[in-house]
Amino acid sequence: MRKIYLVIVMAFFAIVCSAQINRVAKWEGGFYFGVTNPIGAFHNGDAKIGAMMGIDLRYNIQDSPWDFGAFIELCTAMRDFYKDGSYAYQNNRTTVVGIVSHYNFGQGRQVNPYIGLGLGFALNDVVGSRVYPSKHHSLAISPRIGVELLRHLRVDCHTEISRKGFHTIGLTLGLAFGGGKKK
Repeated sequence: MRKIYLVIVMAFFAIVCSAQINRVAKWEGGFYFGVTNPIGAFHNGDAKIGAMMGIDLRYNIQDSPWDFGAFIELCTAMRDFYKDGSYAYQNNRTTVVGIVSHYNFGQGRQVNPYIGLGLGFALNDVVGSRVYPSKHHSLAISPRIGVELLRHLRVDCHTEISRKGFHTIGLTLGLAFGGGKKK
């Protein structure tokens, strides 16, 4: 429940604040990769660091700090299990295809902080060792906050909320192409 309040506060903050608007190219996209950590309990498993990667394509709205676009990403929620005296691990994988929008506080500048929200369709499954097998689909909500440095390097903290046992929080590093300051 606290996560929902955090998303609402972030959205309110974005609406109330004004951003410096610079002319930027219409389209930008990129790829990102990083680490994740599971959120919440799942069958008394011990959380482990997992991996994530994704790509996105965004359209910068002219004379506006907003962008919107689409993304595809893969997140893992890794856990160790000690059951009946034996050890096993489980990799809960979420593949998300969705839409995303960001509010840019310094669009077109060398340092551009942003907040955003992604919504998508998630495929949740278990790969590798299957202590607790699962294969479902769900809605994914992905609030994110980050900064774009030198108009091309993106550092992002995000949360992927889709299904119990598959929720993650992560830190990513990415490269953006296009979208630089329009001359």
